Amino acid sequence: MKTILILGDTPLYRDGRVERHINALKNNYNIIITGTAAPNIEGVQFIQFTDTEPNNIQNKVIRKLKKLQRIIFYKKYTSKKLDKMYWNIIYIKELWEALKSLDNIDLILSNDFMMLPLGIKLSKLKNIPIIADMHEYAPRQFENMLGWAKTEGLFRTYLCKMYLPKANKVFTVSPGLGKKYYKTFGVKCEILTNAPEYEELKPTKVNKVIKLVYHGGTGSRGLEIFVPIMKKLGKSYTLDLYLVHNQGSRKSNKLIKKLSSLKNITLNEVVPPEDIAKTINQYDLGLYILKPTSFNQKYMLPNKLFEFGQARLGVIMGPNIETSKYINKYKFGAISKDFEVDSAVQLIKSLTKEDIEKFKINANNFAKEENSEKNAKLLRKAVSELLIRREDNDERTRRI
Repeated sequence: MKTILILGDTPLYRDGRVERHINALKNNYNIIITGTAAPNIEGVQFIQFTDTEPNNIQNKVIRKLKKLQRIIFYKKYTSKKLDKMYWNIIYIKELWEALKSLDNIDLILSNDFMMLPLGIKLSKLKNIPIIADMHEYAPRQFENMLGWAKTEGLFRTYLCKMYLPKANKVFTVSPGLGKKYYKTFGVKCEILTNAPEYEELKPTKVNKVIKLVYHGGTGSRGLEIFVPIMKKLGKSYTLDLYLVHNQGSRKSNKLIKKLSSLKNITLNEVVPPEDIAKTINQYDLGLYILKPTSFNQKYMLPNKLFEFGQARLGVIMGPNIETSKYINKYKFGAISKDFEVDSAVQLIKSLTKEDIEKFKINANNFAKEENSEKNAKLLRKAVSELLIRREDNDERTRRI
């Protein structure tokens, strides 16, 4: 059985996208995977590396100082300096030392931009193909943060320009992001969405009091809009929240306090990713109104769209480009005309229980079509084709 090295740099047990990669491939290949914490999947070889940024006050101060140093540094940056900066990162050094001596690897799958140069260097050393899953558009991921574009953004742009064209296959999460990678770096991308596994669920009856739900993070999600929306919707509607938030963040805690102040908003305990669809199946509408403040948000295709669908809910979203395509295609929700409070309230109030029931029924078709197995087939196809091509090249080399 051939061996695939998956390069990750996250706590894998809470990285649904990388875990889906593992599940798609583990029955056909031996899997070796890197990360800061192990996945919740048995039968894979895990290589752990050190999380270099513990969350404490001292390290936050150090990171701020380093950020200022980078701002000064980037004013006189060169490609050579940027490359040296990458290879001097402690955990990159640690991973290179751990991985360069691995034998019998047949293919590499790198995740996100930081694993890309490492993966390219390993693929060259081992003379094996590499697939780069870039997730989102790395050079503009946090461009709405002050000073980011001229520091970290430059660094990421360099890494993509230098290393991305050397990958044998590239994936990203949405067509809009794929077009940008092609326009900027000349690299064609295929699309792997963040759709979860298919769930054998049925639409529930529409509740007398319409029950809305949101699950996910609090940072840069624009959740402040929920407060005026729910105030204006009143007692005929409720909103349940399953929030992943940083309890050490003053901004996050302030948001939680505001949300908790309304009687028709309820905060619930977070559930594991694999339990999301089953947990929120009881609700009527999934709510997410995010006004884009960055390029990635403009072309977002978030996991919650697919999780709402797997839960057999109708969805209420803003007019984001990529999500609107799915909502219009499967007719399992409604799109606000803009990202303003009054428009969202007007839209929700205009929906009859019959409308919501149709959305929930149509979500059945969406759930059957748009799930992780669709992406798994694309990934397995890419892996198989690259391995066959490598074998053919090896055979031609032997004949010569």
